[in-house]
Amino acid sequence: MSFPFRLTPGGPAATVEQGSDAYIEEQLAIALLTIRGERIQVPMFGCDDPAFVGFELGNLTRHLADFGPEVDVTEIGARRRSDDREELTVTWARRGAQQP
Repeated sequence: MSFPFRLTPGGPAATVEQGSDAYIEEQLAIALLTIRGERIQVPMFGCDDPAFVGFELGNLTRHLADFGPEVDVTEIGARRRSDDREELTVTWARRGAQQP
């Protein structure tokens, strides 16, 4: 199933192919948008709430080590938007893939 949940124009739930780039990007988004402790059955899933301290790469690195996907984060971009929200850009590479 795709994240965020959505329907295709034909009606069924949208999906992405497991292991595809879109799948990995959705997995990263889920990790970043889930506050650690939010999932009662898996309390270590997700990242610490960045509300007061901002985003810290160590939180995402810990999540990836524990839950995957198996990628290396090559760059994180953070900027403060005009509405005072923080916007993150995560650049990643498949683990073991050769860098250009």
